[in-house]
Amino acid sequence: MSFSDERRRIDPAPRAQSRRARTVRTVTQAVFAGAMMVGGVVWAGTRAGTVYARPGELLSLPVAVVKPTLSPEALLIGDATPDLTSPVTQRIAFVLRKFAKDERVADRAATALVREASKKNIDPVLLVGLMITENSRIDPLAKSNVGAAGLMQVMPFHAGEWGCGSANLVNVESNICHGVAILADYVRRSPKDLHKALLRYNGCVRGTNTPNCHTYSSKVYKHANNASRLMVAMGGDGKSYRAPANARRVSKAKAPVKRTARSSTAKKATTARKATTARKATTSKATASRTASKRVRPARSTRSRAVAKPAPIKVPKQVVLGEIKVVR
Repeated sequence: MSFSDERRRIDPAPRAQSRRARTVRTVTQAVFAGAMMVGGVVWAGTRAGTVYARPGELLSLPVAVVKPTLSPEALLIGDATPDLTSPVTQRIAFVLRKFAKDERVADRAATALVREASKKNIDPVLLVGLMITENSRIDPLAKSNVGAAGLMQVMPFHAGEWGCGSANLVNVESNICHGVAILADYVRRSPKDLHKALLRYNGCVRGTNTPNCHTYSSKVYKHANNASRLMVAMGGDGKSYRAPANARRVSKAKAPVKRTARSSTAKKATTARKATTARKATTSKATASRTASKRVRPARSTRSRAVAKPAPIKVPKQVVLGEIKVVR
């Protein structure tokens, strides 16, 4: 037997074995691919009702891969995730976005307002009016000249006193928690007088904090009513607030002016100027009257006046014995 015949007898076995392996591999891959497709369809069917508020965030990389670099202000404000699943929260966020520069801050503020309003049993629309009155720019870093900070303009001595879990008044959620808790406490003290509770929140108890501060509740009601109208236009429920009559009368009255040394000096100078002006006016009137009298006075006549002759004296005559006797 030659060498070629021996090779033909040995080669067919490995060829058949390799063909069988390829067939098994192909069938296995097809079954695995089919199983993956079926699993994907089942998973998609179970997730059909899920709605993502921010679909673009699904494409972001994990935190372990991308480390965000936040500024110190952003770290103070926080990075909580807003929850806009509630229709009320969506409408409030829509209203706050008209005032805020950062939409994410507006969404977080809306989420915190609805959550804290539910805890304290306060109308969230009223809280929206209060926030816009205190901080119309919806700026978490805003600070007043007396030290009030954050969205709700909370005074520093309230920090950490209301069970909010944080004393950071710049943080959106913490500041709103403090502000709503403070207002709820004032409402509890004045259960039938919301106007008085709002004045206490503003620090206007005796009217000495800020000039004309008794109109504070009217401003809050105005912004709350505007927000309510916007929410009604979006399909929600609305509530109207009306300031008490005494607050409306105070708002129409003129605010008292504080007298200082500078104002008294200015008043004296004004009085002196008025007196000088009146004196000048009197002098000018007298001069004008004299001038007018000179103009009205008639010119002297050059003709000589006729001298009236005296009447003749009648002397009675009496005849006595042929003589004339004059009786004087």
